[in-house]
Amino acid sequence: MGSSGTPDPRKPKISLASGFLPPPRSTAKWTVESMGVSAAVSPSPSNSSFPCSPQSFILILEFVDKENMTQVLGRISAFSEGKVGKGKKSEAAAGETSKGYFGHNFPLTVLEDFVQVHGGGGEGGKERGCGDGLTDGERDLLGICRKQELMGKGEGKGGGGGGGSKKGGGGRGRCLAASAYLIAYLKNDYATKQHELRHARFFLDEGYRSACLEAWARLSEKQKKYVSSFLSRLGYHEDVHVDEFQAFHLTEKANFWGIKVDVAWPASVVEGE
Repeated sequence: MGSSGTPDPRKPKISLASGFLPPPRSTAKWTVESMGVSAAVSPSPSNSSFPCSPQSFILILEFVDKENMTQVLGRISAFSEGKVGKGKKSEAAAGETSKGYFGHNFPLTVLEDFVQVHGGGGEGGKERGCGDGLTDGERDLLGICRKQELMGKGEGKGGGGGGGSKKGGGGRGRCLAASAYLIAYLKNDYATKQHELRHARFFLDEGYRSACLEAWARLSEKQKKYVSSFLSRLGYHEDVHVDEFQAFHLTEKANFWGIKVDVAWPASVVEGE
């Protein structure tokens, strides 16, 4: 906490559980932490009968090698980017495994949707012709998320970690997943870890997200155009430019953009830096 009592936006505060992935990826460590937020994610209208928890959670995965990280998270990240229209669309559309990624981040609602499409047990997968099953690494990840109650238990086959019942899924399960976020990075790559944590904060913390949008709005039109072009060249869709801008600007060196970009960050964003 800073002197004002604002949660440190860079990292979670309370470790709730930890462990390692099953062999052959047993060197990969996972940790579940609660994240202090100024305002939690709101439930969608269809889930209004299941109020979301005022708490938010983050699942942190630390891998020793990139190959294992890609095996567990590559397809899910590619699915996420293609589904929401962000990132490198061609890679996502081709179903490639994000081999060039040194970090991953996505809300657990993405994992739920991925399982529906690729798990092989749901009608969604059959309709799209994508019910090709989950890999062992994906099933291991799903099992951790369900055991730690970060998402609903789901239904049908191919879900890894057991079938479950309707009580564990549906609106309540969706709301659990909407309040949880996953990040992954390689061991000792703390710069990437901080970058991914910024994405988690942007998604989970409505107050933090609003402050970042406010800072973006204060940039000159010339600066906005320059930064957007810069991010587009990196392959990011315009829908995520503000999110990527705050994550890069707050974790990279001042010369990252190639020009000086003055940002009037609210105290709630830079507190704890």
